[in-house]
Amino acid sequence: MNPKVSVIIKAFNHEDYVAEAIESILNQTFQDFEIVVTDDGSTDTTADIIRSFKDPRINLEISKYNQGISLAMNATLNRARGEFVAILNSDDIALPDRLERQVNFLDINPEVTSLFSIAITVDDDGVQTGSSNIFHTALELPDYSSSTWLRHFFFKGNCLCAPTAMIRRSAIIDCGGYDPRLGGLNDFDYWIRMLVRGYTFHVLPEPVTLFRIRSNSKNADAPTFFNTTRTIFEYSMVLNQFRTLSRELIIEIFQADIKSYNLPTNLNCDQLLIELALRSNQIPVYLFALNTLFEIAKSTEECRRLREVSGALDLFQILKTTQQNEELVKLHTKIANLSDQ
Repeated sequence: MNPKVSVIIKAFNHEDYVAEAIESILNQTFQDFEIVVTDDGSTDTTADIIRSFKDPRINLEISKYNQGISLAMNATLNRARGEFVAILNSDDIALPDRLERQVNFLDINPEVTSLFSIAITVDDDGVQTGSSNIFHTALELPDYSSSTWLRHFFFKGNCLCAPTAMIRRSAIIDCGGYDPRLGGLNDFDYWIRMLVRGYTFHVLPEPVTLFRIRSNSKNADAPTFFNTTRTIFEYSMVLNQFRTLSRELIIEIFQADIKSYNLPTNLNCDQLLIELALRSNQIPVYLFALNTLFEIAKSTEECRRLREVSGALDLFQILKTTQQNEELVKLHTKIANLSDQ
């Protein structure tokens, strides 16, 4: 008989933390689970520590080399058998009643596909440092409709904490695996794919996970130069999923923005997304707009607009001084007026 919950853990060089992560699941108030772990080619003793647990509910697979986050997640998801899949990082900690609370909610609310929560951040030693503001952003949304989520993701990016997620496995099977081309925004991409396919999200206002923020930027997603640069690029690429939406759904998601910016009513899907993206304040969203405009530009007018916009956006932060920033404001104002010409 399959377990109710599959807790999936991808592990890589977390010898100091993986035992605590596994113990936090073994000590849950809800016990109908399996723990599916993939060690992604760790070079420390992570795999040996996992092997030391004798609970038969632990399903461990060890990769001979480091595959990366997406492929490790896919290898783990493919072995999950539960009705629900709970995500946990190998350096994080599930609070004792996490599974019980989330299973109860999903059983009572069958219309909800994916359940998230806020997280309490802890340091290397497990000492609580408070709740991350980015995770509280979700609680400030006016509702949890697909349109609201998609609009927020388009303009603001991710605000959901993956190691708090519990998802119906049927939806995971339908949506397929994580994109191996992505190294940082794998979860963000997956959330959008689920919403595009019509699945629903909800966020519990109580924490279910202790999320570890390690010192000296040791987290895989720490804001290092490498990660920040990659994130900008990946964000711009993930937004291409919006180009698969119908015009009716795009108008539903952005109806207030379209009205506020007084966008022409005869624009097609790509043109609408370009105009909306150019009115954001996010570099990766600008980059998405330019890439899309470059791809669709065929007419003389579209090519002119591409030249104007690509020269006006300071994607590479060339403008630094106050005087230059004032000039940047003028350029952005010009961009906002271009569609009226």
